[in-house]
Amino acid sequence: AAYTLTVSVQDGVNTSSAVDLVIDINNLNDNAPVIAANQSFSIIENSENNSLVGTVQASDADGTTQFTWHLINEENENAFSIDSNNGIIKVSNTSLLDAERKTEFTVEVIASDGLHQFSSDVVISVINANDNTPVIVENQSFVIEENLENGTDIGQIVATDEDANMVLENWMILNGNTEQAFVIDSNTGVLSVNNHAALDFETRESFTLELRVTDGKFESEKTIVNIQLIDLNDTAPVIAENFSFNIAENLPNKTEVGQLSAADLDGSTVLRDWKIISGNVQTAFSIDANTGLIEVSNSNALDYEQITEFKLEVTVSDGINTSEAREVKIMLENVNDNKPTQLSLSNTALNEKDEVGTEVGYFTTNDEDLIDDFTYQLVSGQGGDDNEYFQIIEDELFTAKALNFDYNSTLKIRVRTEDSGGNTLETNFIITVSADMEIELSIPTAFTPNGDGSNDTWEIDRMGNYPNSTIRIYNSDGIEVFSNVGYTQQWDGYYNGKLMSIGNYYYIIQLNDGSGKVHKGSVMIIK
Repeated sequence: AAYTLTVSVQDGVNTSSAVDLVIDINNLNDNAPVIAANQSFSIIENSENNSLVGTVQASDADGTTQFTWHLINEENENAFSIDSNNGIIKVSNTSLLDAERKTEFTVEVIASDGLHQFSSDVVISVINANDNTPVIVENQSFVIEENLENGTDIGQIVATDEDANMVLENWMILNGNTEQAFVIDSNTGVLSVNNHAALDFETRESFTLELRVTDGKFESEKTIVNIQLIDLNDTAPVIAENFSFNIAENLPNKTEVGQLSAADLDGSTVLRDWKIISGNVQTAFSIDANTGLIEVSNSNALDYEQITEFKLEVTVSDGINTSEAREVKIMLENVNDNKPTQLSLSNTALNEKDEVGTEVGYFTTNDEDLIDDFTYQLVSGQGGDDNEYFQIIEDELFTAKALNFDYNSTLKIRVRTEDSGGNTLETNFIITVSADMEIELSIPTAFTPNGDGSNDTWEIDRMGNYPNSTIRIYNSDGIEVFSNVGYTQQWDGYYNGKLMSIGNYYYIIQLNDGSGKVHKGSVMIIK
């Protein structure tokens, strides 16, 4: 600095001219520099070495003194350096500028003017940069009930990002979202139900979702989140199909018929309340409400001759849901518990011209046992006088001897039928034998009505085959001494109660069978 003085002098009377006097003051270094207080700088993390942080400001009352700068980093840190000539701070170790590790450094800066020095703390803030990928926390899982309503929140998916204050966004379900069961809020990461119909434990027990989120710059790795469904009792049990049992009729009460089974997709539910709801005629059966075991309840109802099959409708419950009715068939097996009640022969008429071995007819047996086998045989006994004329092969009757109407117009046989249980029935049959109409009448020419029991009447063989016939007999004078219609009576030689005399008598026989035949001739009475 310099000062200019204007000087004059007086001698008592006169004053001298003014003269300028310049006084120069030489500056001495007698003041210490001063670093401005509360200086601070900021720099983005990971800035490269030599990146500019800032210039430290200092002053010195001694004017334009040149400063020499020094910087002392925090202990064990060498993140920054300072230009000794100008106080410019720069990055010296970029690896230390990690906002996730440390967000602020305090360095000591020293300014010297050669004689004096001054130190001050300078704060350097590390600005967080988005340099880290968000991470969805692993092994996250949720357990929920099946069938939850749409819109039900399941839970908040948790993710982290080492970059502080980063906003996570764009949450996405990438895989595993079968039938679009779930939806995730893209901004919050809250997982909720989107399709409740897909939450069916009986179809799938769990979901494995692949999720992803971003921080606006980086995407997280795909991360698995598991959702386990809790099985609810929401499905009716199903009785197995095609149950059928075969049992003998007349089984005693409490006899086990068969065990029913059912399945319930709801896992560990307990089946109960088995019921027969229809088809249980006369309460023939009962079912154990807890086990599904069917037993005989009414033995008298198990009568094959009355009913051969039961069709039961059965249901079961799981405590909440009742199954659909399922048909259970129980077939009765016939037991031979009845005797034959009737034996029939399909035909009992023969003609004398039928040859040996001719089929007469077939036998049938009535038996309350609806399904049975029978055997037949000719047996001796009352009514079996003519068994020798026949033979039985299986269930058919055949002739075994030649037939003759004149000697046997009726034949008596006795037949036994036997069922598979050894029960028998014997029945008598009368077989009628008709005459061979092609054989001419045999008209006797004489008879002896003397009461000796032989040839006492005029007997015409085969006349009985003509039920509409008329017979008239005349004496030699033309007087009718006998007449008959249908051959209901044989002439015994009497007229009006008196035996006629020996001699010839004349007959006229009209058959009246549609053939127009008339037989005429004479017959002699011999005594």
